[in-house]
Amino acid sequence: MSALAIALAGGAIAWADSGGTVTRPMTVAVIEHDANLHDTMFPKLVGINAGPTSDPVGDTLTWSNVDYNYPSDQTQVAHDQGSCIRTVTPSQALPVPVGSPDNAGAWECNWTTWIGNQGSITVEGPFYDTANSTLAIIGGTGTFANARGSMQLVALPPNPKYGNFAEYDFIFNVLP
Repeated sequence: MSALAIALAGGAIAWADSGGTVTRPMTVAVIEHDANLHDTMFPKLVGINAGPTSDPVGDTLTWSNVDYNYPSDQTQVAHDQGSCIRTVTPSQALPVPVGSPDNAGAWECNWTTWIGNQGSITVEGPFYDTANSTLAIIGGTGTFANARGSMQLVALPPNPKYGNFAEYDFIFNVLP
């Protein structure tokens, strides 16, 4: 099949065959805005408390957020939604999970990011309260139907332009 170049978020180019699947390694990056924390009219963050304390192991968190172009952070180009389950609380005693920073809380997460009209990428892996992480790309749709690889999640400093709420780089390293 012939290769087809597809423009993606942030000006990245994806290589796909005419059937719409990834044929070469590529990087797709977006900046997630944690809309849940400042959407007072339609809050989308839902927490299910699993115990008598405010943040026990087993808590579940669900969300739906918007994603902007990388690196300029000017235009909405994607959206995501997913869920996480608290696996380690910040106050939990050792042993700390392998790969987790000392004294950091951790969540196990699964979410899907829809990138324009190109399709979606689904990831699974850890989210740490105080450190960046790498998640596995476990599949996709559309252009990304055969996607695999990894996604780097990088916490960004608060941005006063967006009310000083959480923002994250999602850097998808997609393999065919």
